[in-house]
Amino acid sequence: AAKLRDEYGEETVEIRILTDAAKASRHLSETRCMSLFLLSSYIILPSVSYTIFSMFSCENFDDGAYMLRVDFQIRCGGNVYNSYFLMAILMGLIYPLGVPCMYLFLLYRKRTRLNPQYFITDDEIQLDEDEVIRGRTKNHKLDSIRFLFDMYHPPVWWWEVVETLRRLSLTGALMVFEEGSVLQLFLGVSICIVALMMYAHYMPFVEEEDNTVATFAQLEIYFVLMMGMLMQVSPTGKGSNLVGTLLIVTTLGIFAMAIGLEFKGLQTGFKDAIEVQREERAGRRDTAMHEAAVIRDLEDSGISVQSGSVRKVRRAGIGMAPLVSSTESTADIDDEPAEVVVGEL
Repeated sequence: AAKLRDEYGEETVEIRILTDAAKASRHLSETRCMSLFLLSSYIILPSVSYTIFSMFSCENFDDGAYMLRVDFQIRCGGNVYNSYFLMAILMGLIYPLGVPCMYLFLLYRKRTRLNPQYFITDDEIQLDEDEVIRGRTKNHKLDSIRFLFDMYHPPVWWWEVVETLRRLSLTGALMVFEEGSVLQLFLGVSICIVALMMYAHYMPFVEEEDNTVATFAQLEIYFVLMMGMLMQVSPTGKGSNLVGTLLIVTTLGIFAMAIGLEFKGLQTGFKDAIEVQREERAGRRDTAMHEAAVIRDLEDSGISVQSGSVRKVRRAGIGMAPLVSSTESTADIDDEPAEVVVGEL
C-alpha cells in the first residue's frame, strides 16, 4: 500500500482498496445465493417430481371409467386432465430433466478445475489426489458450486448428476406404473442393483465411511423392494407375516450397521485429533528444551540472559544474532558482558 501511495497517490490506493472489498463482498453474496439455490433445488426436487409424474398415472375401473390415480374426480382424457397434462410436461422439462442438466452444466464448465488430470495427456502421469483436493478447496472460483462436488473424488466430479437421476427414478419415474405392481417393484429392484454396482465400482466419496454407508443404503432399498415382491406373491397368511418380519429385521439391521460405521468414523476422527494435539504438545516441549539449551549456552559464554518479550532474538542465517540497540557500540560489547532479552527463539 505504501508503494502504491508513492506511485499513484493516497486517493488512488483508497479507491483500489474499496474496489477489492466490494469485489469480495459481491463474491460472498453470489456464493451464498447460489449455494442456497442449489440446496433448495436438491431438497424440493423429489417431492416436485413425484407430483409431476403422478399426472401420468391413471387407473381403469370396472364401469369403464379411466380416472387419475391421485384424484378420482379428474377423468383422464378430459379437458381438465389435458390442461394438467400439458402443464406436467412443461414442468417435467424444468424440474426432473432440467435440474440434472443444470447440475451437469455447472460442473462440466469447471471440470478442469475440479480434476486437473484433464490437462495431462500422458496416462502414465497421475496427479496426487490429496493435492488436487486441497487445490480445489482453496480455489474460491468454485465456492458457488461446492455443494455439488465437495464430497466426491476429483475423477467422479459428475457423481451428483448420477445420484440425482437415481433419486428421481426411485421417487418419481416409478409412479408412471401401477402402484404396488410386480413390474413397478421389478424396475425398482433393477435400479437399485445398477446403483449398487456403480457405488461398488467407483467408490465416489472422499470419506471411506460415506462409501460404506451409501452402499448399505442401496442394499436396504433393495431388500425393501424384494420384500415387497415377496408380499405380492403371498399377500395373506403366514408367508405375509414372515415377509413383514424379515422386512423389519433387515431394515433395522442395516440401519444399525450404518450407525455403527458412522460412530466408528467419529471415533477414528477423535483419535486423530488427539494424536495431532499430542504432536503439537511434543513440538512445544522440544521448542522449550531448545530455548533452555540456548539460554544455558549464552550464560556459559558470559552473556546475561533475561526472559521477556521486550526484545526478540531473530534468526539470521545459520544460528542466531542477538539484537543490540542503536546506542550500543561494538566496543561496549567487547568490553562488557552483554545483556540479551530472549523473547521467541
